[in-house]
Amino acid sequence: MKRWIVLVLTAALGLASAEGLGFSGSLRTGVGLVFSDLNWDQAGVTFSLKGSYSLDDAEMIAELKADPGGVRLGEAVARVFLDNADLEAGRIVVSTGRTDFFSPLDAFNPRDLSFPLAAAEDLKAPVLGLAASYYPDDNTVLTALFAPVFAPSTPPAGRWARPMIPPPGVVGVAVARPESRLENAVFGLRATTSLDVLEGLDLGFTALYTFTPFPGPDRLVYLADQDTDADPRNGPFRLVLAHEREAVVGGDFALVFSIPEVAEGVILRGEGAYVHLPTPEATDPLKDQKPKSYGEGVLELEYTFPDGPTAILLYDLKGNADGLSHRAGGILRYDADERTRLEGAALYNFSDGSGLVRPGVRYTMADGVEAWAQLAYFFGSADSEFGAWADNSQLRAGLDFSF
Repeated sequence: MKRWIVLVLTAALGLASAEGLGFSGSLRTGVGLVFSDLNWDQAGVTFSLKGSYSLDDAEMIAELKADPGGVRLGEAVARVFLDNADLEAGRIVVSTGRTDFFSPLDAFNPRDLSFPLAAAEDLKAPVLGLAASYYPDDNTVLTALFAPVFAPSTPPAGRWARPMIPPPGVVGVAVARPESRLENAVFGLRATTSLDVLEGLDLGFTALYTFTPFPGPDRLVYLADQDTDADPRNGPFRLVLAHEREAVVGGDFALVFSIPEVAEGVILRGEGAYVHLPTPEATDPLKDQKPKSYGEGVLELEYTFPDGPTAILLYDLKGNADGLSHRAGGILRYDADERTRLEGAALYNFSDGSGLVRPGVRYTMADGVEAWAQLAYFFGSADSEFGAWADNSQLRAGLDFSF
């Protein structure tokens, strides 16, 4: 891989004087002081370099990323633009959802959640795949998606890893990933259209045939050679974690409207999905721990106050055979002056009483140079969604360079 990356960079430098070639990149530094133990969290430097080469009816983009974990290839795609169709191939990043924070339809690309407080653009990871879009008219887009090899999401790692309590008798854990075969490929279809309703209405429909992003309990393997009492009922067992096939089907919308003499340019977004998962056998000893089919809906309201902040409010409702859970969130951005931006986000889980509060400030020191500071405060019980990270509450600060 490293030799391939060197060849790509060498070729890019050789084309540096070619017309249509451009480069951009960023260098980000950041460190967090954890309140619970006064230790530093995620100190380091992240560097990215993106090169693009454009022709009249095609373009190529390649991104190289480096951080304390190593050097890797990011988004790397070739696009061809035809009269009424686009083709895209490589390590692609696509969006099949519309809402922030909670987006059950945006399930084609894996997520890198190893560090949950990373920048939003670093949370969605590229996947090797194909995307073909067809434009039957000026307002409608039909897109087909294909990934020959499923790429799992990366769970929180290090001090962010969530503990797993294995069933009784388990002495080891193994992870089984889907084999690289056509029957295990990921498929998707998305259709969007725009209508002349109020100040604009966009509608979307998405269908994905993929896998659960994280592996879950699949089966117990009896380890007869390690059993001292020859009783297979109490183990020892190896717990095998696997990704279940899931079908995601749903729709989304975005509506722009105004309330006379009250508010102009209000944006209402919505997204709803049904996620179908296999039903475990009644005799399966792990049936209670396996994921169940569920439905999820999200509503999001965005409004920019005149000469004031932009506010986004979200509500998420999710339900399965075990019951309902609901969460809410908010985002606030305010440009206090030409250099200073105040920003904040908050999430709250009504079902378990946990939440996250994340205020911050950014200051532009020069063109392409920003200094920032941010507080991340988690609260709730130790077994709740956000309370499990209560000991990771921290104050973060850093510098971002872009060119």
